[in-house]
Amino acid sequence: MAIIIDIVLLVIFLITVTICFKRGFLKGLFGVAKIILSFIGTYYLQILLRPIIEKYIPNNIELPKILSGNFIDQIVQTLLSSVVTSVIIFIAVFLFLSLISNLLLGLFEDFFLTNILNRLGGLILGLVLGVIIVFISGYLISLVLLMNNTTTGIVIINESYILKSIVENNVPLLIEIISK
Repeated sequence: MAIIIDIVLLVIFLITVTICFKRGFLKGLFGVAKIILSFIGTYYLQILLRPIIEKYIPNNIELPKILSGNFIDQIVQTLLSSVVTSVIIFIAVFLFLSLISNLLLGLFEDFFLTNILNRLGGLILGLVLGVIIVFISGYLISLVLLMNNTTTGIVIINESYILKSIVENNVPLLIEIISK
């Protein structure tokens, strides 16, 4: 199991590096910026747009019989409309930022020194993003393993080179999260 986790995390890292290398630095940077700015934009635009969008989302969504007829029914319906609203706003902001980034990329493509520098920058960006993605993924996998079965989780983490290196540097934080 541990070797499979290491291989999956390594493949995720290599895919991230390859995609960023092929796209180049500018497209990679704009892609990361679009995602981050879309989350920030969604957070702030919800206050303005939620009342408008929720008018068009039905309040009487059918739930499975197990969930209907109790207090969970109201919570799920409220949460569902909130999630749908957030997704709609996120997609709208992302599409708007994609349009702007495509226009800007069209301007910058002619000015960027050479294709080699752009690809090299993309490779470096890919390495950084790959490490971040593998760290977050490994951290989440470690949390799930430790929450489900602590003994088995510890064995798998100790057998995995990547998970072991992630967890060894963050044990106090893991213990704090699990104990809550």
